[in-house]
Amino acid sequence: MPKKKRVLVICGDPRLLAEIKAAIMRDFDVSIASGSPASPGETDLNNADAVVLPVCGADKAAFVISQRINQKAREKNIPVLFLAERDDAGDERAAFAMGASDYCVRRKDGGASALVSRLNLRISERLPLRGEENKLSPNSVLAGKSILIAEDVEINRELIGAMLSDIKGLTLVFACDGREAVEKFSSAPGKFSLILMDIHMPGTDGLEAAREIRRLTCQNARAIPIVALTANTGGEDVALLLEAGMNGFLQKPVDYETLLNTITEYCAIVAYS
Repeated sequence: MPKKKRVLVICGDPRLLAEIKAAIMRDFDVSIASGSPASPGETDLNNADAVVLPVCGADKAAFVISQRINQKAREKNIPVLFLAERDDAGDERAAFAMGASDYCVRRKDGGASALVSRLNLRISERLPLRGEENKLSPNSVLAGKSILIAEDVEINRELIGAMLSDIKGLTLVFACDGREAVEKFSSAPGKFSLILMDIHMPGTDGLEAAREIRRLTCQNARAIPIVALTANTGGEDVALLLEAGMNGFLQKPVDYETLLNTITEYCAIVAYS
């Protein structure tokens, strides 16, 4: 008998964890992690073939957890499936914007056929792991790219600039508030590969600036990745930035490795999409 594939279910609701495990354990070797946005169980990813993140009603912790595990999941080609309690178009869009491989609605009668089928499909689509020599190189991906950074605090602008100063061919364009960010993007929409947007800025804040950019009819307005810069990463905070049209977030204070990996991944997606 072939060895069962291992599915990691990350959720803070013990009842729901037990329910999902019971529903799919006949088909998969299930491990569970009572994850939270602060401790989402990244270490359990090492032997997983897929991850299930339940979206529990108004609790958007799944989106925060997804952001925390995205890098490791991508490195290991592990599909991440969001499991929702109800069919919600906004949640579905947010899930895929956060890098989900699939989105499935949980059956109220406890049936698991749809979830099992989706998991089998996504696991079967996994590609072999890339060799170390083929990993994304920041220098190769970011050369020739331009990133728009909206940040009202001068020292933060200087810090980000210093962190990325060694990337040859990368152009950073700074805006001091949301209004300036919208104006700079709309004046040259095809120039930028990514926008880093601080949330709390005077005048037009980051959320409203993101909404305005998404409403523009110019080239790239809907497609360009917008990543929030924020210290507030609770479930409600993440839901607000996703609803505003942002693709993800970087938690302040931003460390060098996380910043570099995030902008490389988003610019690579733009380059090869």
